[in-house]
Amino acid sequence: MKTLILLRHAKSSWDSPSTQDINRPLNDRGVHDADKIGKWISKTYPPDFALISSARRTIQTFELCDIKSEHRIEKSLYLAEDRQILNVIQNVDNSASRLLLVGHNPGITDLANIFLNSNEGYLELKTANCAVFEFNCSSWENLDRKNAELIDFASGKKLK
Repeated sequence: MKTLILLRHAKSSWDSPSTQDINRPLNDRGVHDADKIGKWISKTYPPDFALISSARRTIQTFELCDIKSEHRIEKSLYLAEDRQILNVIQNVDNSASRLLLVGHNPGITDLANIFLNSNEGYLELKTANCAVFEFNCSSWENLDRKNAELIDFASGKKLK
């Protein structure tokens, strides 16, 4: 079994229009929500490994989650499309059975919807939202809608 935890970064700041997109930090609500979703992930689905986009807001989200796992900052995840993200995941070492990926929309939402069965509707990952999928397979290369099940969903904004 493989478990994939898809986390969209927390709410970022637009206060400084001259700041490049990749360098935008989290705003106050984002800091709060990242802490909440991080505690939830750590308690319910502590990952073995994490992949984080190279954007400042995704790195901050991961750091505020305070998750104690090996991790890698992956430049190719910055604003990546769903198939690019899937390609990165499929190259993760199979010794990790529970993987956290911190990324961006629209790619992370699109990837989540690739794994949903048609009767499950549409899933939108807003900021600090987390979707957890379980896959009936032993290799990250074999992730597929046919062996996927959405087992949980949480929002940092709504967690107490």
